[in-house]
Amino acid sequence: MEAEEELKKGNFAKARQMFDSLLRKDKNKIQYLLGKADCFALEGRWTDSLPLYCEAFKNGKVKPERLFQLVNGLTQTINIERDCCRSRDDDGASVLQCGICSGILCDPVTVPCGHSFCKLCLEKQEAKKCVHCSEPFAFVSLKVNVMLQDILRKSFEKELEATRLRLEGNNLHRKKQSLQAIEKYREAEKFSKYSCCF
Repeated sequence: MEAEEELKKGNFAKARQMFDSLLRKDKNKIQYLLGKADCFALEGRWTDSLPLYCEAFKNGKVKPERLFQLVNGLTQTINIERDCCRSRDDDGASVLQCGICSGILCDPVTVPCGHSFCKLCLEKQEAKKCVHCSEPFAFVSLKVNVMLQDILRKSFEKELEATRLRLEGNNLHRKKQSLQAIEKYREAEKFSKYSCCF
């Protein structure tokens, strides 16, 4: 199909127009809806793409392999945000950033070596050692650093909410609840639309 060829070439606006035209002729074609969503996703336009993916899920079965462009677009966005955060390491912003997920610390836990991570990220880690300095620690002694949590809550309310929603979305995705996960990612996108990490 010509629209898919334009998408592969990276001509997202042209491909999107073609998918729009095809949708006007046949609104029930999930393939066209997903094609249009893919165009938005690859442009990093999540507030436009996620509702289309949700509509496709509601209207029919979507095979997991058909979500490659969604995953590809998310990966690109995450890499851009990580690069942005890395370029700001000099100003101390990385102190408030989880070394595992690269997001702002959510329910921060400070391990014995002094490094801090999101509690959920640490719980998912198989290795019981700090990712920064490799010092081992025991999971049973991990408690939320309430002082750091309070500072984050007061200073980075929107960013913290976006991180919390993303983590909830990740958890739903692991439970194979893709539609609910996309909704959480969509909510998170609203909070972080105009900020790059901090």
